[in-house]
Amino acid sequence: AGKTLVIDAGTGIRELGLELMSGPFGRGQGELHLFFSHAHWDHIQGFPFFNPAYIPGNRIIIYSVHDLQKALVEQQQFLTFPVPMSIMKASIEFVTLNEGETVHIGDVAVNCIRNAHPGDSYSFRIEDEQNSFVFASDTEYKDLANGSVQPHLAFFKNADALIFDAQYSLQEGWIKEDWGHSSAMIGVDMALAAGVKQL
Repeated sequence: AGKTLVIDAGTGIRELGLELMSGPFGRGQGELHLFFSHAHWDHIQGFPFFNPAYIPGNRIIIYSVHDLQKALVEQQQFLTFPVPMSIMKASIEFVTLNEGETVHIGDVAVNCIRNAHPGDSYSFRIEDEQNSFVFASDTEYKDLANGSVQPHLAFFKNADALIFDAQYSLQEGWIKEDWGHSSAMIGVDMALAAGVKQL
């Protein structure tokens, strides 16, 4: 209870940071658990604009299978950004995730599963004793009869809510093979097959 978990740091994290500054994060008393699905630019480019990271006393724990420390530091090198990550005065820690291992944050359990996406991306299942939530972005599924989909259906099983990658129309999804994204229709099929309550 009372824990703040965030997934990825695209441009939207700037607005989130401004909202968080009105609470404990503005006083240097905030703790944020930031999970990254992967390190592609659209998932990390908002982090340099995340105000709580510049406030001494805040604690930001970053979780990823990928080397996010390398990715975040490199995007703020002087050639591409005028403010180095070393200017951020919050305590920033990095935790390496392994697929299939559970991370506990208070009474919340977080698991991840590898997605079909160039360079790999990871979906997250976040749950406590009452609720379960799955975030499945940057992932490509084609054939629900294919055995490769079964672990993902098990990962989604009976989730209270599922956020699903629906970048393409169904037709685009078939044309753009191996681009690492899915369609809303595939999401509906998977949610139904997995007994998801809300998609």
